[in-house]
Amino acid sequence: MAWIDRIKAASERFTARQRCIVGGIFLVAWCVGIGVFPGVDLVFLYVAAMLMFFSALTVRINKRR
Repeated sequence: MAWIDRIKAASERFTARQRCIVGGIFLVAWCVGIGVFPGVDLVFLYVAAMLMFFSALTVRINKRR
């Protein structure tokens, strides 16, 4: 599963704020892709968006405490 390792490496390289922004952009791209290409399976983009966004979200929530 080399693509998961690449996503984890990219998430470690970015700060929490940058990961939140990149994850949000991936989510928007996934939503647009579902609307434009309804028959195409965009699971990899969805997984990347979830990993980036929620890994940043947990860091930001823990910093507020």
